[in-house]
Amino acid sequence: MKTRFTQGAVVIITVVLLYLTFHPLVINSKKEVDYKPHKLISKGEIVNVLENYDFDSGKWEMYLIIAESDKVSISKDIPNGNIFKTEDKNLLKEMKKNCRFIYEKSDIATIESEIFLLKNENIVFRGGIVLDENMQGLQLPNYGWLKVSSRKALSKYCKRLNRVYSPIVIL
Repeated sequence: MKTRFTQGAVVIITVVLLYLTFHPLVINSKKEVDYKPHKLISKGEIVNVLENYDFDSGKWEMYLIIAESDKVSISKDIPNGNIFKTEDKNLLKEMKKNCRFIYEKSDIATIESEIFLLKNENIVFRGGIVLDENMQGLQLPNYGWLKVSSRKALSKYCKRLNRVYSPIVIL
């Protein structure tokens, strides 16, 4: 009887771990970002969402969480996986210098993938992200929809993040 219970427990644990390997669990244990209202801008203006971050001070991490539903249309530049991460300050500085977005004065409600920026283990930036082959941009609480100013500008950098293989990620 004890052997059957042990075998059953082993099977259940194995199935759960296999599931989590391909569908990792992300636990956000941090305080939510306190977004400040942006300065008034007009539709079509260029926005740099990273301009106020100093990547030379502190410990920085960026996480990209790809929703399963987004994998159908995701850019071919993005490797297979659900969670990606970087601590490379040079990559973050490069993104800050080159990633520009166009303010659309609209919203997209169906975005499920997310991007997080953490400084010293605190979330300082969080937004929805679209990395489709033909459309890329961010959905932010304080701006709404921001499309990239140049084609595939986001996937150019996101493909350089490292895949996270851990079945559970705690932000």
